[in-house]
Amino acid sequence: MTHNEFVIENYNKWIDKNPGIGIMGYGSEQSQDIRFGTLFKAGDMAGKTILDVGCGRGDFAAKLVRSGVKYKRYLGIDIVPQMIDIAKKANSSENVEFRVLDILACSEKLSFDYVIMCGPLNLRTPHTEETAKKLIRKAYEIAKIGVAFNMTSILGDEDKKTDHTYYFDPFDVLRFCAGMTRNLWFDHTYLPHDFTVFMYRKGEYEL
Repeated sequence: MTHNEFVIENYNKWIDKNPGIGIMGYGSEQSQDIRFGTLFKAGDMAGKTILDVGCGRGDFAAKLVRSGVKYKRYLGIDIVPQMIDIAKKANSSENVEFRVLDILACSEKLSFDYVIMCGPLNLRTPHTEETAKKLIRKAYEIAKIGVAFNMTSILGDEDKKTDHTYYFDPFDVLRFCAGMTRNLWFDHTYLPHDFTVFMYRKGEYEL
């Protein structure tokens, strides 16, 4: 079974059981909001184009609207068709679009100011590590300004880890990202079991 097939099969099962926030892998709406708030640190998204990879129910799009961020364009993509159906029904704001799309198999040339990935790399599959690296590299190719993505961390409490979650070594991830850009930083302060990496085309000294 491929990575995508595994992801689609598992999320379809979870959606059928409960289409609420639990299907996104968040412990609560509060923990989701904390992650979204951290992603906002990527930079000023006002007037910018945003690609949300693994957008799920479109919750990040809704967060942008609630926060009053006047973005130029938002595109949310996911490989799970049911997720896109939910996102379309839940979001009707201007300049928002949702599509079933896999950027690793897409022939269309995509270009966005910011690429955001909140949680799509955390499900344990036979190919999680390999797929995560491909997605990070592709996201950086697409981004004109920067990329922000979060992952579950091996540094979290052992008794709170689950079998279906893949836990990454933040230092290994940072070294991998440094192979593409030295203009990066990561935040492991907001939740004990989660970290966010920020990658930029230019450093502040170059702006």
